[in-house]
Amino acid sequence: MVNQVREAVSVWFQAVALPRSARKAVLEKAARNISYTRHHNTEAKIVHRKRTLRALHRKGLALRRMRTV
Repeated sequence: MVNQVREAVSVWFQAVALPRSARKAVLEKAARNISYTRHHNTEAKIVHRKRTLRALHRKGLALRRMRTV
């Protein structure tokens, strides 16, 4: 999330000096890039969680049976 905000602010500062049409194109490209990154990270999070749970299951560990402090 922080990286996305940093990227958006950075692109905004770069685009301020551009003409309106060029600024719009630059900002739209940044928005598409941020959207893609968010989607990709969400998918990766799901895959990594599933992989970790399978590895724990193979070792005989089940998170449902574990107590938390």
